[in-house]
Amino acid sequence: MKKPLSLAASPYPKSAQHFLEERVCSDIEIPAQNAAGMVVSANVPAIKEVVQVTNTALQSRILVVDDEQITADTLALIFEQHGFNAKAVYSGEEAVKAAMDYLPDIVLSDIIMGPMNGLDAAILIAGALPGCRILLFSGQHATVERLLAAKKEGPSFEVLPKPIPPEVLVEKMKAAARATA
Repeated sequence: MKKPLSLAASPYPKSAQHFLEERVCSDIEIPAQNAAGMVVSANVPAIKEVVQVTNTALQSRILVVDDEQITADTLALIFEQHGFNAKAVYSGEEAVKAAMDYLPDIVLSDIIMGPMNGLDAAILIAGALPGCRILLFSGQHATVERLLAAKKEGPSFEVLPKPIPPEVLVEKMKAAARATA
């Protein structure tokens, strides 16, 4: 019996890789005739079963924004490990540009950044992508004043405390994904 096709270099999150490896095998040999008339054969991957992926997390795209690169990268990795498609950027300006290209379902952004802070970026993104769910997080109490002022001007956003346990954040993202689906 042949080994299942390896998806180690796959762009899919690990949970999706396991899902796909369970359904893919490489045990079909296809004979063909080459230009010289010789019969050659090759083993090609074959699908054992066709399954429609309905896991909301696998379909949701999260844009993570934090000027602390290690925080943004770590959160994106955690979300990928839980089946989300996640991308990290490191400034408000990058967030606005990336949102227009990436078209995320959810944006999770730190608030205190410069020169463009996360709140200003969130307002711009919300205006351009009204279906995108935006959650902000901050470890500083000074952001409450900014949020109150922003509420008067336009959209309001859910604000999460920083630090926040990863399992709580993942559950928030799952809930946000269900709300945008």
